[in-house]
Amino acid sequence: MASISNYKDFSSSYFSKNKLSLKIRTETIFLICGIFLFRYICDESYLITKMVFNYENPFLFEPSFFSKIISWIFLISFLPFLSKIYFKKNPSDNIIFLLGLVSLVPSTTLIAANGSYSIIYIFLLWIYWFLLFALCILIPSFNLNVFKKIRSKHFYMTLIFLICASVVYLSWLNTGFRIIFNIFDSAMIYGLRVEAREYSSFPFIGYLQHAGDNLLPILMVYVFAKGKKLLSLFLLFVILLNFGITASKQVFLLLFLGVISCFFIKKVYLPRLFLIGAIFVTLATILEFYILKTAISSMFSSYRIYFIPAKYHYIYYEFFSTYQPDYFRQSFLRYFFESPYDRSLHMILADYHNRDYYARANNGLFSDAVMNLGYLGIIIFPILVILVLKLLDGATQNLPLSVIFIVIVTTSFMLLNLNLSIALISGGLLLILFTLYSLPRQEQKS
Repeated sequence: MASISNYKDFSSSYFSKNKLSLKIRTETIFLICGIFLFRYICDESYLITKMVFNYENPFLFEPSFFSKIISWIFLISFLPFLSKIYFKKNPSDNIIFLLGLVSLVPSTTLIAANGSYSIIYIFLLWIYWFLLFALCILIPSFNLNVFKKIRSKHFYMTLIFLICASVVYLSWLNTGFRIIFNIFDSAMIYGLRVEAREYSSFPFIGYLQHAGDNLLPILMVYVFAKGKKLLSLFLLFVILLNFGITASKQVFLLLFLGVISCFFIKKVYLPRLFLIGAIFVTLATILEFYILKTAISSMFSSYRIYFIPAKYHYIYYEFFSTYQPDYFRQSFLRYFFESPYDRSLHMILADYHNRDYYARANNGLFSDAVMNLGYLGIIIFPILVILVLKLLDGATQNLPLSVIFIVIVTTSFMLLNLNLSIALISGGLLLILFTLYSLPRQEQKS
């Protein structure tokens, strides 16, 4: 009888392992085919971006046989890393996977489309992403358990009050409680952004309002998950007021994704959702353009999220290959050292590329690295980014999946569009980390 029982246990274990192995192989095939499909439709979407938005941000399409081949080699070389982090469930892995989709893949599209790209740039970009992936896999997550002692609803409710009071006050002072819904009027949005640069406020209130750009959607989703529906609805209204102040489309996008998170992010596998979502959104831009003859979805996805940041990586490389890096002298070292540049580098880069004196070419990741530390930044910045993300793993442990989703998306947008130092301080990423660590949650037993 013992031998029959042992045989049944062995048989059950054998089939269970085989079933798991088959599932992993199937998911891996889905991942690889999905990335190839996404790259293909990115190439097609880039052509639309060039046709529609070339007047305000020049895009080139001068491919060569070599640039096409090297772009696919570039992408294929990262498939083992993408496969590795695809099956990991930490927020840091999800963020790097999402950035791989919205930054790495579009970068390969631009490499293919620009036969004039320097091989040195392509190599440095490869090194940057190699380190980002490798360090994400190798460095363990951090959990600052000391913050468990201060977990209380009093902290986040006080924070909600302070941020909401700051937004409401600045909305009243500068805009008369303006709420904007016409987000498709680019000329109006751009004009309001220029106007917002002249708004005045007390530094602390201004900091809370800007930090609220990224923190309020997270708090909205959290209180909704806690069952505080009216408070969540109030925070939605405050986010709309905040959008009326800054006219930043990212604020509106995070609000939209926050609402999606509240109602639909319950039990999903996030990396698969990100891949399917990226394919669906990019495919929608192509169908809209050729069927409806419009490019609204391209404006918010392909143009703004994929190709502008990817293009500026090369512009930053080109500029700082000629001129010296800033070495943080326009950042946290500005109180101790004078920058060699008399204007914001983001404005200088925009003027350098598309001759727009008042525009800003904000960018993160590779651009941030070469701007502040030159070629050395290619080595240093991936380490800094991954250390911050590993702290985020501990901060989100045992929080609802809906909250983790909006944290992942928010952090990804900040890293994509902002310098790391700006994201940490002005963007509120440090405050987000501290807030997440201090949020009450239902602890799970090991």
